[in-house]
Amino acid sequence: MTEGIPVPYSLQSDDFITSLLYATVVVAIVALAQSRDFFARELKVFFREPSRDYEFYTETAVEVRFQIFLGFQTCLLLALATFLFTTHYIPGITTVTAQHNFILILVGCFMGYFIVKGLIQSLVGWVYFESQENRRWQKSQLFLVGVEGLPLLPIVLLLCYYSMSFMAAQILCFLVVTFVKILTFYRCYAIFFQKNRPRLQIFLYFCTLEIVPMLAFYGIMVQVINTLRV
Repeated sequence: MTEGIPVPYSLQSDDFITSLLYATVVVAIVALAQSRDFFARELKVFFREPSRDYEFYTETAVEVRFQIFLGFQTCLLLALATFLFTTHYIPGITTVTAQHNFILILVGCFMGYFIVKGLIQSLVGWVYFESQENRRWQKSQLFLVGVEGLPLLPIVLLLCYYSMSFMAAQILCFLVVTFVKILTFYRCYAIFFQKNRPRLQIFLYFCTLEIVPMLAFYGIMVQVINTLRV
């Protein structure tokens, strides 16, 4: 009696991941509905000089939880997108348990990346810039990390459940990440280099604290993926 051919793994048939994505969608809708005023205020402030009252504004507990959730959602969606692209182009992980562990490790890697990058930027900002500027930059960075996950959510859902082509998904993910980097560059210039500082230094700052960490993280992810492959 010959053994049957195992069914290829897919996120669409994974109850754990499906439940996680559905829960993410529901919680995101509820969080956006309850924190729409915060979201509108942050968008408004992002593209113009904030009022003096905003500098001393402290987020409520609900708004802090909302931002933490959005940041986790971004890490989860980036991990799922990385997992999908990896298993499509570089197959090698064969068991469902290994798939789940792989996704959890990727989520941890992305969370570590954002935390370490934020700590390094805070250290540099503490040395070279004023505390008021550093607070504005930290708020902008947290906001951007959370916002990055919002357009990634429909891309991952379409890729998992509606047979979206991997090439189209890659292009869309690249555009989302690029657009967020452009917004980061703009915000960095508006906060640190718009007044009384050599404006060309922004390229040194941005490359050192945004581009170099991203490239280093890419190299680390390649090593992690190669290690996790069966």
